[in-house]
Amino acid sequence: MNLDGLDRMQLIGDVINLIAGTSFVMFGLVALVIAAIRRRAAGVRAIFLLGIWAMMYGSQRFNYCQLLLALEPHWMVVGAHYMRAATDYLVLFLRLMAGVSLIKGLYHWVQVCGIGAAPGQGFEGHTIAWQTTTVFFAVLDLVAAVGLWLAAAWGAVLWLASVVSMSAVEVFFPQVYGGSLFVVFVETTLLGIYLFLAIVSARERAT
Repeated sequence: MNLDGLDRMQLIGDVINLIAGTSFVMFGLVALVIAAIRRRAAGVRAIFLLGIWAMMYGSQRFNYCQLLLALEPHWMVVGAHYMRAATDYLVLFLRLMAGVSLIKGLYHWVQVCGIGAAPGQGFEGHTIAWQTTTVFFAVLDLVAAVGLWLAAAWGAVLWLASVVSMSAVEVFFPQVYGGSLFVVFVETTLLGIYLFLAIVSARERAT
């Protein structure tokens, strides 16, 4: 078989892995959202475990997609021995953000499960907008935490989506979480730090 045939087969395999991985991750997200909303229904534990498995399996399929791996920023490769100072700080920052995202995700899940909530102030006691937004961040932040800790490009993308989404909710939908300007300031500051480190790291690679 010639090289063109091998390249064609590799491209077809990458497309299949990309579609399959995306489908399983999206299915897992939907399953987790359903499990959170209907957490008292029968069989919800099976739906929750199915969602976790689907997201893990979908993420694993991404690792076999050469097209996606080729898009990984070079400064995300933790094991590179020629890593410079800015890149080291960037990776450290992303690992710290992984811990923050993990805490935020667990905090949202505590709200979803109603742990420590007063009678009538649990998950069902809030508006539909609050419930939907809380479940969204409960899932997104935990998945982003995993991706950030693995120093994967998709983890940074999900983290950026979480930061921008939270800022947008606070600014444009203050009735959901109260419109805290402090939260917007913190999220914007973290975003600025990330962009600064990413730009400096990219310039160091170019030199």
